[in-house]
Amino acid sequence: MENEMGRYPTVASKLEILEFIASKETATLGDLVNQFGYTAGAAAVRLCRLEHQRLIEKMWASKEGYCLTSRAYERLESLRRSRGKTYSQLLNEIDDLRRQLAEKESENQGLKNENIRLKTELSQIKSQYY
Repeated sequence: MENEMGRYPTVASKLEILEFIASKETATLGDLVNQFGYTAGAAAVRLCRLEHQRLIEKMWASKEGYCLTSRAYERLESLRRSRGKTYSQLLNEIDDLRRQLAEKESENQGLKNENIRLKTELSQIKSQYY
């Protein structure tokens, strides 16, 4: 099922595949097919790209199995750290937004009170002239 550009959609990101292989320690083409829904050809291309990037290597004991290289583990660790920073930053942003919301709600309540006071004052002025 090709998209408009004639390419097959990406089923899983590089990070997802690396995380998957890391969790299993070794993975085969069939594992990627089963886990991510790739065709055998698409899984082979993905594995070939990762191998070319020196992120995975074939296991010597098995011609079919792949494992992560030290470079891949370093990349995963770096991505995990940066993802953690992003998560922390998001928590800070949520706290800031909650604080701003509380301030706006307080301002809104103050405006509502002012509105009530002005309506009462207007009503008193009207009652004096009618």
